Amino acid sequence: MKNPSEAATLVLEPGLLKTFRAFVTIRLFFTILSHSLRLGIGASDTFLISILFVVGETIFLLVYLFSNRAATMLGRFYLPTGLALLTSFPIFEVLVRNQGIILRGSTGEAQAPVMTLLVVVILIAWQYSLLTMLVYCVLSGVILFFMSLPIIQFGQMPASFALYTAFSIVVFLAIVGFVVNRLVATQRQQRAELKGQAEIREQLAAAQERNRLAGELHDVLAHSFSALAVELEAVRSLWFENRNHAYEMLISALNTANNGLDEARRAVRAIRAEPLETFGLAIAVHRLAADASKRGNLSLVREISGDFSKLPADIEQCAYRVAQEAISNVLQHANARKLEVVLKKQDGFVLLEITDDGEGFQAAPAIANGFGLQGMRDRAKQLGGTCEIQSAPNEGTTVRLRLPESVK
Repeated sequence: MKNPSEAATLVLEPGLLKTFRAFVTIRLFFTILSHSLRLGIGASDTFLISILFVVGETIFLLVYLFSNRAATMLGRFYLPTGLALLTSFPIFEVLVRNQGIILRGSTGEAQAPVMTLLVVVILIAWQYSLLTMLVYCVLSGVILFFMSLPIIQFGQMPASFALYTAFSIVVFLAIVGFVVNRLVATQRQQRAELKGQAEIREQLAAAQERNRLAGELHDVLAHSFSALAVELEAVRSLWFENRNHAYEMLISALNTANNGLDEARRAVRAIRAEPLETFGLAIAVHRLAADASKRGNLSLVREISGDFSKLPADIEQCAYRVAQEAISNVLQHANARKLEVVLKKQDGFVLLEITDDGEGFQAAPAIANGFGLQGMRDRAKQLGGTCEIQSAPNEGTTVRLRLPESVK
């Protein structure tokens, strides 16, 4: 059962929050640039107040969008609050400037509210249902019509024309929102299909590995134990009749046991990380990342450098398993678009870093409750290394492993 904090967390579509932030940032720079040019021409004190108002509200929204604390506190209300703020800004700006709204204001800025509403519609269509988007479009049209009432009352615009304009804007917003919503729905379906295919491949690979494990252990252990049993039986038979021969058979049994133990260890090493035995750490991690990028349709950035051929087996095994677990988590849980993998040597340590731009999570409770995440830290600690996991909602995740090049 999910705890209340998990239930209240909003899972955003990949890239949505970054797009939201980018638009608000562009809006801020465009406002500063356009208003600065106008100040050069000459403007009234009222216009200066308008500039301060626009810049102040936009900076406030930017701070809000970059605030992890706000995202944590508000949970699923974080995005709706940001969209509500963005929607309200052009309305307040019009009131401050004391302009009409839909067609032509005295400063020629009538289209700014519509463009802002269009961005909000795109973000809503991107994240929420088609019905939610349509409701917002209708409410936007109603607001625009009521904001045009002062112009109608002063006889500057016929009521029928204001109504037609508001209706046209609603239709325009709804069409754009519908297209975005359908595109996102298609992407969700494709991601779900890719995830399902990846899970099936993982299950098949696990089944094949189990079969290989069973065959390997059977070949190694059954042969060794059978030979050992025969030799020990011979020792028992000869013990009182020919102790010298029995002693020789006992030495032979001991050699059989040691050889079987070596074979079993070799088999276990191969089973635990066969790519390490075949390719070595660098290529094995490279193959993990490349395979994940194909299965998850991820943009991959790799930085793998250094000679890892002389690493102790335990260090090599730990680095590979941490990379395997971290990359698997990206595919299964992150809903990411980009994967970065760094593997290198530095100051006597092996450094591994796996980074994604996915949904992220609250790191502390996830580590405490997650076997996989805690397992990565335990592996590193046993070998004198560290494994840091940095993440926050909608901020992606970074797993940073640091292992000594030799085990004391």
